[in-house]
Amino acid sequence: MREIKLNLRPLIKQLEVAMRRGETQEFLPSAYRSTFKGRGLEFEGFRQYLSGMDDARDIDWKSSLRSRDLLVRILREERNLSVFILFHVGDSMLYASTPKLKCEFGAELVATLAYGMLNVGDRVGLCMFTDKVVKLVPPGSGMRHFYFITRVLSDPKNYGGKFDLDHVLKFCVGYLRKGSLLFVVSDFLGLGKDWQRLFSMSALKFDLTAFVVRDPRDMVLPAENAQLLVGDPYSDRQLLIDTAGIHEEYENAATEQLIELTDTFVKTNSDYIVLFTDKEFLFPVLKFFERRRSRLK
Repeated sequence: MREIKLNLRPLIKQLEVAMRRGETQEFLPSAYRSTFKGRGLEFEGFRQYLSGMDDARDIDWKSSLRSRDLLVRILREERNLSVFILFHVGDSMLYASTPKLKCEFGAELVATLAYGMLNVGDRVGLCMFTDKVVKLVPPGSGMRHFYFITRVLSDPKNYGGKFDLDHVLKFCVGYLRKGSLLFVVSDFLGLGKDWQRLFSMSALKFDLTAFVVRDPRDMVLPAENAQLLVGDPYSDRQLLIDTAGIHEEYENAATEQLIELTDTFVKTNSDYIVLFTDKEFLFPVLKFFERRRSRLK
């Protein structure tokens, strides 16, 4: 198994530079803000009506009469949503046929999501899990909280172990309040028999989104015929296989599992996105937010 390399500092620097330059229209915080709406609008004050720019229907006539000037109300979106990220860090996430392990890719994804959420004023919590809760960061706000999350994500001791999504979903049902945003980052491989029932229960209580992280080898074998030593990440079992003649069977089984997975997401009214470790995640995530925003209009 390859050594875990979790240096998030270059990513953090990149995020900070992008925000300082004001690249928010194409960047994650604005896309996230417009996709996951706050709980309502708060009255912030008045400003002068701008002819040609403001809608005349927005004029506050009572205040305008008192001030003898045309005024419109300034409304600010009430944020402070509660967001909780479940990050699967079991042994199957410690695999790579590309330069990045699935857990390294996932850690960068989690850090980027947290940065965008915290920048719009929401509270973000994190649970790194295997078949148990490995590390729990209660929801918090502000940049100090973001840097604490990145330190937790960067600790190699928090990675490795078995996988039990059922256990952590039961934990969330008792731990989180109804209506919380729940993001699950995992490869969703090696799921238990009862996972669909528990996932459905969670989707009824939370606004649930699945980020499916896959390595290309999770879906297809190498094109060339070869003998490969494969192992079960959750046991000591190993098997020497000859890839000749099984490419199609392997790909069909992997595709069938992914279809079954995404069908469950659709049936439970959960959002999902499938990401591969050999490609950048930012643009697909932005497009995903855009699709969700269009669907919910």
